[in-house]
Amino acid sequence: MVAERTDTESRWRMACRAALIVVPALGLIAVTWAGTLSAIHAQARQAEARIATRVTNQAVSFQQEIRHEFLALDQTLRILAAGWQADPQHFDLNVWRGRTAALFDLSSDMLLADKNGTVTQDTAPGLIGTNVATADYFRGAMLQGRAAPETFLGGVTSNNSNHQWCMKAARRNQLPGGGFAGIVAVDWCSGAIDDLFQQADIGPQPLMALVGLTDGKLRAIDGPAAGVSDPAIGASAMFQALATGRSNTWVGNSALDGIRRCHAFRQIPGTGLAVVVGMDYADALAPALAWARQARLFAGCISVLIATLATLLLVGQAQARHRQAALARERTGLAVVNAQLEFARAQADAKTAQLQATLEGMHDGVAMMDANLHLVEWNERFPEIAGVPRDILRIGLPVEDILRAQARRGQFGPVDVEAEVARRIAALRSPNGAALTAV
Repeated sequence: MVAERTDTESRWRMACRAALIVVPALGLIAVTWAGTLSAIHAQARQAEARIATRVTNQAVSFQQEIRHEFLALDQTLRILAAGWQADPQHFDLNVWRGRTAALFDLSSDMLLADKNGTVTQDTAPGLIGTNVATADYFRGAMLQGRAAPETFLGGVTSNNSNHQWCMKAARRNQLPGGGFAGIVAVDWCSGAIDDLFQQADIGPQPLMALVGLTDGKLRAIDGPAAGVSDPAIGASAMFQALATGRSNTWVGNSALDGIRRCHAFRQIPGTGLAVVVGMDYADALAPALAWARQARLFAGCISVLIATLATLLLVGQAQARHRQAALARERTGLAVVNAQLEFARAQADAKTAQLQATLEGMHDGVAMMDANLHLVEWNERFPEIAGVPRDILRIGLPVEDILRAQARRGQFGPVDVEAEVARRIAALRSPNGAALTAV
């Protein structure tokens, strides 16, 4: 039971140590990705803001330019209407055209129609005598208020003289009493607006258009369907975003080609028109998307590095545990060996003590030699009985020195000392020699 509890505690400690590595590593990875995704989001928002600012600035520029052209048209029509009212009988459109040329050079054709819609004067003679009573510009000008008539813009039609697409700008002519007397109209060529659009640079696949707010038809366009007259976009999501006026910018699929763009809308006061500028969204965001890919790659590399370091730490921790276990086993083995040695030493000491006691208890003088005939042990009576000076005895003393000391003291009688020593050594070394010499 104790072993199981110890094993459980050991596993719990191991799990805690691993958690101290894994949890911070996961935290660092989470922080890395949170920061990266936040930076990517911020970068994308900044890129979108820059795109919106760019198309908005361009739309404002177009709005001002087109507004300026419309005011020039309006001024020209005011002059023509005032000239007709001053002298209807002698009013000559060709003469007045020359007078207004300095004020307005966007149109090549002008016409004058009576109250029934019959064209009485035209700078392009092909229309004289024709009836324009059903034309939108005639009806629109006729319905303008008598107190403050305004210039009315019609839809896009083909100019008879140059076969260009243009809008008719018309103004009501009034009798002195305020009665309707017909209209004066000029052409506003779409080509002039197209030229204005083409001067802008807002990246590949741009969309720049002039749209009628009431009918959803294009008056001019540069981009998809360029050169097509009066295409209708009233049912498109783009026009709905423009018509509702909820926002000056809108991101979505453009009418006519379905490309996703960031659009900017600006209405042109007094015209019933709005200018639309669209920038290819994917192309404009390409740098931000490339940066986002690099940021994700960097975050991935950092995550892999953190995971690798955490793995190395876990492996190192496991190896350290293995080393500690091995050291513990070695210490246990050494402890066992030491215990065995202590036991053997104790046994040897016991035997030595026993031998010492045995030697001391003997009445004879006893000395013990090893295989090399060196003194190993002796009892207290050995020096006295053997006739050896006590002070020369030491462990490891050669037996020759003992024999020599005995011979010199006359223990062997009157003999040649060295010869006697040699003889006795030879006898001790013989197979029948005694290993223990007792005197």
